[in-house]
Amino acid sequence: MGKALAPTQEKIAITMLGGFTMSCAGRSVSDSAGRIHQVWNLLEYLIVNRDREVSRDELSEVLWDEEECENPQNALKNLVYRARGVLSDAGIGSARDLVNLHRGSYRWSGEIPCSVDTEEFERRITEFRDTARDPDERIARAQEALALYRGEFLPLSANEKWVIPLSVYYKSLYFSCVTDLCGLLFEKGQFAVAVRICAHAMEIDQFEEGPHLCYLKALEAQGKAAAALEHYNYASELFYRELGVQLSGEIQEVYRRISDGFNDAQTDLQSVKRMMLGEEALRHGAYCCNYEVFRNLYRIEARAAVRTGQVSFIGMISIRAPSGAPPLEGEALQSVMDDLLDVICGSLRKNDVVSRLSVSQYILLLPTQTLENAYAVLDRIKKRYREERHKYKAELTTSAQALDPIS
Repeated sequence: MGKALAPTQEKIAITMLGGFTMSCAGRSVSDSAGRIHQVWNLLEYLIVNRDREVSRDELSEVLWDEEECENPQNALKNLVYRARGVLSDAGIGSARDLVNLHRGSYRWSGEIPCSVDTEEFERRITEFRDTARDPDERIARAQEALALYRGEFLPLSANEKWVIPLSVYYKSLYFSCVTDLCGLLFEKGQFAVAVRICAHAMEIDQFEEGPHLCYLKALEAQGKAAAALEHYNYASELFYRELGVQLSGEIQEVYRRISDGFNDAQTDLQSVKRMMLGEEALRHGAYCCNYEVFRNLYRIEARAAVRTGQVSFIGMISIRAPSGAPPLEGEALQSVMDDLLDVICGSLRKNDVVSRLSVSQYILLLPTQTLENAYAVLDRIKKRYREERHKYKAELTTSAQALDPIS
């Protein structure tokens, strides 16, 4: 006969989204408690697979590479003992009964009641996607699901092979729920709610395009064109600065639609002038813009060149690590690009234009008279950059070509 459980056993609440914690009767323990990582890895794996028995061999493969443990069976026995001790010390229910051994396999107890946030998260999303339900009830279920997603799945175990696909899965569920919920909110005219949901989703991951798109659409529907355009410029710069990519064509199409509508709606020319200048009127040096704006300015110059005969030039500045040094990436790369932008803007005139072209390049629009003058500008930037003291070393390469007129 199995060991009798206390009749008043309270439910254990387990969270895995945003961090691993176990709570029961006012006591809790988490994987940030500073104990051995493998204890948490064992408990997390057994909980995720609590609907089945897990063999010793499977657990050994999950917990250790072959070369890391000479006697995995004995190590596993000791680890289970330590895990039970951790739970017992934390006062988590009938700790000794939570991890059971049966016929050579381990299993998380199916007799002690538990609630797991990942399971509740999936259940609520399933209910939200049931189109037979009342729309208001579906919205409520989706909002409950999103509230359960407090961050990535088991972030302190993010490098474990078995965790990676589940982390991707839950994150994908979250962002697809955000997008689908916004669609339903749009149908109900609840645009302000959609804005709040998207704002929170962008805090979870600022590089997911779905929330940016829905956010812009919600602002557009509320007539907040100026706020939408400001957010588009922010997002466009963010994606170029950090990833070296443009926003999707769908987002750019929303931007063009909002921009056209915003321009059509203005009647006060003085307000339009203030809106277009903003803080730029207070800045010195070159005009820094996102790539889409730069491209449009280039096209204007190319068209004007046919009529005026005035030649302009485009220049490109690329960075790379000094010979023999490690490649520039991460914080080092971003620091160099920020420093370089300061030098570029401080070296050019107000009618010069600069934009980030990729993660390691800037592109410039220079209304100079000759190619030699364009290269003189680029050489001046290189010289100033070399003379200034920067945290990270970098080498600059430059190139320049005449703008091609468009008839």
